[in-house]
Amino acid sequence: MYRKKKAGRHPAFTLVELLVVIAIIGVLIALLLPAVQAAREAARRTQCSSNLHQMGVAFQAYHAAKNEFPPGNLGYRLSIAPRRTDKDLCWTLFILPYMEQKYLNEEFDFTVRWDDDITNNLELSRKNLSVFQCPSTQHEYDGAGDYGGVSGSDLTGLRWGWGPDRANASGVLLNINKNSTFISWVNPIRIRDITDGTSSTIMVCEDGGAADPIGRWANGQQVFAVNTPMNLVRGNEAFSDHPSGCQVQMADGSAHFINEDIDLWLLGALCTKANDELAGSEWQ
Repeated sequence: MYRKKKAGRHPAFTLVELLVVIAIIGVLIALLLPAVQAAREAARRTQCSSNLHQMGVAFQAYHAAKNEFPPGNLGYRLSIAPRRTDKDLCWTLFILPYMEQKYLNEEFDFTVRWDDDITNNLELSRKNLSVFQCPSTQHEYDGAGDYGGVSGSDLTGLRWGWGPDRANASGVLLNINKNSTFISWVNPIRIRDITDGTSSTIMVCEDGGAADPIGRWANGQQVFAVNTPMNLVRGNEAFSDHPSGCQVQMADGSAHFINEDIDLWLLGALCTKANDELAGSEWQ
């Protein structure tokens, strides 16, 4: 009599084999994950550099049109309670027309404070402009800004203060207020004033993730003199969420990544425009 052959049983994975496969997959993931994270951070760092380069091009276009760089902070507030003339208008507002944001510049009222809530200023400052935000920094409020204007540095020995030979006015993006006794003499800087060289003078550096109120990108208080090592203080100092260093934009419009262990004197020399320091190229 014909009998149908029984189908053979397929061998199954043993528990040991299954555990080995899971272990191998875990090892592969552990090996690949850092590489994936590094690739993502490299992309974010490239985008951050592109942001700074766009700002650099805008600064050059502004200077070509006005024969000077914009103020770092127009209507700088020295007191805790701002006066009517303390507008705190940030350098970012002045370069908007050269960054395809002319409509936003025209909507802003430059006769009042940057955060004036009677005009549209406060509402406009809530806009999230990606060019002013580092993709490596987490943002928890509208209108975040991760780039600060550099007004100078005391790291080369300059005394802290507002005089012509003091640290707070030794950079390029300066605090200006003609109604203030301390800084009434300050005027916008021209390329000819940067005798240390535009390629060796920092105008803007990362100032990432400070817990400031809404609209930080338009706030003129985001201008400072550098007086600490990089990535030490978050908020009005050179600080980045990129590993090992900080992105900067030079007065010639170029963008660079500077290692956080840079010599402090050299960092200070790069932040001043006409202090006769020889910064060289070792920082690049």
